[in-house]
Amino acid sequence: MKRLISNLIKGVIKKYFYIIGLLTNKQYILFVPHPGMCKVDLYDIINYKSDSALTFLRYILDNKLLSSKKIIVAVRDDSSKERYTRFVAEHYPDRSICFSPIHANKHYSLLQQLARFIEFCSLTSKCSHIFASITYDFSGLISSQVVVDLNYFTCGMKNDILDKSNPHYMGVEKVGREFKFIIGTSELAIRLIMPEMTVPYKRYVNLGLCRNDNLLNGDKCEWLRKEFVARVSYDVKTVVLYTPTHRDYESKMTGNVTRSILGFEYDSIDFEQFLKKNGIIFICKLHPKQNALVVENELPEGIILHKASERYGLTELMQLSDVLVTDYTSAYFDYLLLDKPIIFNFYDLEVYKRERGVPFEPMSAISAGDIVNNELEMKDALLNLERNKKQYSQMRTFVRNLFFTNQDALSCKRIYDFIFQK
Repeated sequence: MKRLISNLIKGVIKKYFYIIGLLTNKQYILFVPHPGMCKVDLYDIINYKSDSALTFLRYILDNKLLSSKKIIVAVRDDSSKERYTRFVAEHYPDRSICFSPIHANKHYSLLQQLARFIEFCSLTSKCSHIFASITYDFSGLISSQVVVDLNYFTCGMKNDILDKSNPHYMGVEKVGREFKFIIGTSELAIRLIMPEMTVPYKRYVNLGLCRNDNLLNGDKCEWLRKEFVARVSYDVKTVVLYTPTHRDYESKMTGNVTRSILGFEYDSIDFEQFLKKNGIIFICKLHPKQNALVVENELPEGIILHKASERYGLTELMQLSDVLVTDYTSAYFDYLLLDKPIIFNFYDLEVYKRERGVPFEPMSAISAGDIVNNELEMKDALLNLERNKKQYSQMRTFVRNLFFTNQDALSCKRIYDFIFQK
């Protein structure tokens, strides 16, 4: 009953601001970064390189575009607004930029949530353009605004087309109708995303992800690499980035049952000696949705658990690393742009296929790198990275060409020209 009343109130508020939007001379542009990643990974206007909306915002600011427009940026909470204001005053003194915590926090009271919702609707009604990093819910609110989903992933190595009875179903068919355009990276990537959405094909535009402009800017992030290398007691030759996706089947498990951070069982002392002997470190960036309670927290030296930082994100971790170890996450496709070796840790493939499903069968058909299932195979793969790089060179190129029509650092420019020039 409470939900029904809440939805009715929200519907009335949306109708009101829909009408306001029709009558308003829109002088604002709204940028809505991925709310989950802003909250968990601490992405913002300063730490922007791993989010498409924030990257597009910085492109507009750095190139002094749309100077007549006022800018609104959605942020995770009120705590950093003063810091952002100082940053803008220092770097963009001629621009009018305000920051609004329009994402409702689950800890807010009902009154606070309602206030945030009204603010969200009010700001939206004043905007001529809205750029989001995810298909955000603007249903019933958009009148004449141009709303663009800049997208936050290329394609899935896991099945995101779920039955509505599945507890992990996200219900994205309920949103997206108000979006004028959804940005994709290739025709194939677009067609793999489409079945989950209600947006017709003609609204998809193959222009590339803004955030990948940062990935392809040539930066090696040596300053950050030095910070990680300094955290172990031995000389480091190889930095491994491990980016596993979350396991739906672990979401409700408690800490009474834990597994290794690498999934498969390994001898902690022996694996530590292996890493030291061969100068290898693992940077493990767990998925924001991963239930951390089931993952071991006492790690061998050389396995470093990444903690969210306001100074860098996944893009910088990719740039500093020498090899990616991954599984069913779309980070794999982005990493292909760097043409570095990749190792697939498919220790639970059969369980994952049963619980979530995968879009490719067999998975090896799309996996441009060594596939491992246990400690011995992981060690062998890490000792043969040069072999990996050469053996899978053509396959990396093939898969990269399937999922990225454009493989440059010009996605922001293409999107800007398409929206504002054409």
